[in-house]
Amino acid sequence: MKGLEIKKIRTSLGISQAEFGRRLGVTGKTVYLWEKENDIPLVVQNKIKLYLDSNIDSVMPVTQIAKNIDGCNNQTITTSNSNSQLIKEFYEKQLIDKEKEITSLKEEVRKKDERIAKLTDRLLDITDKSS
Repeated sequence: MKGLEIKKIRTSLGISQAEFGRRLGVTGKTVYLWEKENDIPLVVQNKIKLYLDSNIDSVMPVTQIAKNIDGCNNQTITTSNSNSQLIKEFYEKQLIDKEKEITSLKEEVRKKDERIAKLTDRLLDITDKSS
């Protein structure tokens, strides 16, 4: 979860940083700082997810939430029974983002492994020539 996502969640609820902070047990300044961060600590993400899971029926109409979550802009949800589906989609998006991040990191590791192998080969060639 990134700061921009926290801001989208908060604005989709139609509340200020101070009010969002109050609901989460922190100050509005803390929410401001979260929204400015690129990587949000896992403990903060879990706190927000727990809040959303426990309050999603009462915080706002489902159609309002749907309009403000990426990938749901054209989706119309008409019953509160769709709340669990909306939450599922939210978490699935988080999972997809993490899978992309893992794939990118694996590619970085693969490239570095190749570089290490090449440097090792060069070092062995130099060692062989000097022997």
